Amino acid sequence: AEERPSRPIPSGRISTQKAATLGGLLMLAGVGAAQTVGTQSLIVASLLVVAILSYDMLLKKTFLAPLMMGLCRFLNVMLGASAVAREINLWVKPQLRIAAALGLFIVGLTWFARMEAKDSHRGHLVGGLLVINSGLGALAWMLATYPWPRETNLSMVLAA
Repeated sequence: AEERPSRPIPSGRISTQKAATLGGLLMLAGVGAAQTVGTQSLIVASLLVVAILSYDMLLKKTFLAPLMMGLCRFLNVMLGASAVAREINLWVKPQLRIAAALGLFIVGLTWFARMEAKDSHRGHLVGGLLVINSGLGALAWMLATYPWPRETNLSMVLAA
């Protein structure tokens, strides 16, 4: 809010209460939609809601914020995978590896973004970039080395 006061909520064009109410309703709708897919999706969606609320209400201003944001992305990817993996164990590779690599990338991105808008120490920015590159490197390594079936293309893998 301090960095971007012209946005709708900080500027007062949309009240915090209305935004929170709409956000809560959309989360409930998401969990309801996940329930129609199956138990795995319902569990992952519920965990994602807990992670989002924990980030927003408790952890956003703490040192744990980047880790929680990474967990949110991890669960977001696993929620998508759960829609495809109804009949199989969701918590296996490759979707677990993809979700972990993207979660690690988001940890680094969040860490970097927290520091770039303030007076930053070079070490903090370099640390964020190292974590970002670790996530991208892990994703590239996994995509390059996983024994994909011949008919699998990259868009199918990333969509899962």
